[in-house]
Amino acid sequence: IDKYLKDKSKLCFVITQTLFKTQGAGDGFRRFRLGQTGAFFRVDQLDDMVELQPFEGATNRTALVLCTKGEKTKYPLPYLLWRKKEKGKVGLDYTFEETYNATIRHNLKAQPVGGSETSPWMSAKPKALKAIQKVIGKSLYKAWAGSCTWLNGVYWGAVKPVENGQIKFSNLYDEGKIKIEPVEVEIEAILVYPLLRGREVGRWKSTPNSFIIVSQNPKERTGYELKWMEKNAPKTLVYFNQFKNKLLGRSGYKKYLNGKPFYSIYNVSDYTFAPFKVVWKALANGSQAVVVASAPVADEMKVVVPEHNTMFVPFENKDEAHYFCSLINSSIASFVVQGYIALFYSTHILDNIRIPKYDPNNEIHQDLTRLSKQCHEKVSAGISVSDLEEQIDELAAELWGLSKEELKEIKESLKEMQ
Repeated sequence: IDKYLKDKSKLCFVITQTLFKTQGAGDGFRRFRLGQTGAFFRVDQLDDMVELQPFEGATNRTALVLCTKGEKTKYPLPYLLWRKKEKGKVGLDYTFEETYNATIRHNLKAQPVGGSETSPWMSAKPKALKAIQKVIGKSLYKAWAGSCTWLNGVYWGAVKPVENGQIKFSNLYDEGKIKIEPVEVEIEAILVYPLLRGREVGRWKSTPNSFIIVSQNPKERTGYELKWMEKNAPKTLVYFNQFKNKLLGRSGYKKYLNGKPFYSIYNVSDYTFAPFKVVWKALANGSQAVVVASAPVADEMKVVVPEHNTMFVPFENKDEAHYFCSLINSSIASFVVQGYIALFYSTHILDNIRIPKYDPNNEIHQDLTRLSKQCHEKVSAGISVSDLEEQIDELAAELWGLSKEELKEIKESLKEMQ
């Protein structure tokens, strides 16, 4: 744009779609300006060709952008979403006409999702984009990332019960890029918790089947002091010592925890041990949240600890957790999230979904709680919950002040995205 265009001239080029739909990484680019004080350029239209994957052997998120130099970008702007009519590839040797006939184009509009012009774009049908502004805003709830070890093969494992507060721990040595030798050892159960991994998280259902050693003092957000470990978990300390050099060599340890106990991990605090959590996996297609509580470790029930590929909101109250889960799993919340996120459903989604604080005396809140509980029960039994989810959508629309027509527009737009 700087080198080749005169003012008012246009340029169309191939670009990655994530620059327009990624929190943080694309913020600077979305100023649409040459340097800090240079000329602006106007984005006239974006063609989203992510589904077409037009480059052989590449899975990048392809888009085309048309720009005009010397003008400021105005919103909302045209966003043309290309979708395949049928499964399979659009051939590299297709003519434009053949490609056109093999695809459907959705004429959407795009605008920043947050209060800033550099926020990620949200794309949707014009009426839905207008209606969803009633929902967009900062939630009163805060989300956190799950526990991060940077060496899962040491901390993650399977367990078998042994007497006197001891368990037999078999590490998942083949997890992660760094090779770890397999070890089966008797350790104390005090630091072992049920582990919930991203692939075990579904919509209304979770299936934790592994365990994690949480050697972290939640008050200090660093590993327990050596004296505490020697007194309370001496066998666990002996186990960690087998991997001391590798634990000290972890990149995240060097960056964030250097000088702290070598078995320290990350993203663990009081919120990790909340009795109830609403968890969703970071890499998903739409909202796929679930309420989790406790699971057995040997003969004791302990809170479930999510891992780093999951996000969660902690709760002290079970009903409040189910209320939140209903709203985050609603079509309306899914529409917001899918409308502006290209890849990663991080904690920042709650910066853009205005979820009110739970009120146990509010009838809508009570009904949302009841429906979430029923969805969890039915999904666990293998029963469809489409009728319950319809009710959740209607209640969520009422809570956010959306009309039936606006809800219909949002749901139709959501179908086009999926």
